[in-house]
Amino acid sequence: MPRAGTHSFGEHRRPSNLADFLGANLNLDVQQKQDLLEELDVTKRTHRVLHHVSYQLEISKLQQKIQADVQTSITDVQRKIFLREQMKAIQKELGEHEDASTKTIAQLKEKIGKAKLPEKVDSEAQRELGRLETIHPASPEYSLILTYLQLLADLPWNHASTDNLDLQRARRILSRDHFGLEKVKRR
Repeated sequence: MPRAGTHSFGEHRRPSNLADFLGANLNLDVQQKQDLLEELDVTKRTHRVLHHVSYQLEISKLQQKIQADVQTSITDVQRKIFLREQMKAIQKELGEHEDASTKTIAQLKEKIGKAKLPEKVDSEAQRELGRLETIHPASPEYSLILTYLQLLADLPWNHASTDNLDLQRARRILSRDHFGLEKVKRR
């Protein structure tokens, strides 16, 4: 209800006047206000207004609860961020500023450098390394990027194996190691 209308709220002694006043000042759409105006029975009109007031009150309570929850959540997140930054500053003052994630990233950079990746793969790996340095280690995305980069570094990019295409040899090995499976062996 608008604040301007609340000063005259107590001046309405008759239920019909109070119902009309509340109906006019509630946050209702045009059709709902029209329905209230068309209702001539004071009792029914008062009940309808009471229903709308109750509904508006519930919405207001829900909005306040959501706002309080969001504020609490934001406050907790801000507090954690502040404490982490404070902890980093203390570690830096003590000379312990290189944490586990920094060491992991440094080792990963070295491993990627030694892997001799193709140019496109190397540029992608460097881009992901840059992202990894900016993401907090507790983030789920951090572990995803870390695993991806470790896989890139572990793949044998410059090592090729020779293929053995001797089908007779494969048939002998299958016959020797597996009894039965004639249909599979024929394929």
